[in-house]
Amino acid sequence: MRSKDELRSKAFWCLLGINLFENLRPEDMQELSRYTQNRKYQRGEMIYLPGDPATTVYFLKKGRVKLVYLDEHGRKLTLAICRPGQPFGELMPDEDHKRSRFMAQALEDVELCLIGRDELIRFAQERPHLSLRLAKWVGQQLREMESKLEDLIFRDVPVRLARLLERLAREEGVPATEGIEISLKLTNREIADLIGSTRETTTVLLSQLRRSGVITKRHGRFIITDLEGLKQRCAN
Repeated sequence: MRSKDELRSKAFWCLLGINLFENLRPEDMQELSRYTQNRKYQRGEMIYLPGDPATTVYFLKKGRVKLVYLDEHGRKLTLAICRPGQPFGELMPDEDHKRSRFMAQALEDVELCLIGRDELIRFAQERPHLSLRLAKWVGQQLREMESKLEDLIFRDVPVRLARLLERLAREEGVPATEGIEISLKLTNREIADLIGSTRETTTVLLSQLRRSGVITKRHGRFIITDLEGLKQRCAN
């Protein structure tokens, strides 16, 4: 069994590189590590489900996590893909302190820092600059939700797909011989959940993009072979 000092040292290391805690004083980081746990999840493993207690805020140390909205009919819409350094979880849960209709799933093997929601809020209240960062994070979450809704309401599926691939190329892209390779492995089903479509429709649209020379796929990863052509489809 690990000692308290070993666990706290592991928690301190876990907090390093988390965007929200940049510029915190070392003594503040040490104090925050008292409330921090680190945990690992394998690809595909659920981190939390709708109805789970909303008592924890998560900070991604390693890997990718997808945040999913589940409607009353069981249909899924992936709202976001979190990258290392980013927080996720609900600071404003339902009145009964349960996760509402949201769930989180590991897209890759991941490592997380877990901090109790109440402890984090109390810690931030004593540090106004951190409270401001938390408020900005909540605001960013709301803006991303609004942007997702605008996509679903005002743009058709081919445009949503093109916009998603262009954003992934920008955020997750690495240079490749054929163009820009999206480093994240995504199935057609996962792509469909990201754009609010069916797997069948998404598969047809991806095949059309391949035939048009806009994308290809290698070892489970999409490669953007014609970025300008993809951007033109974003504006249609």
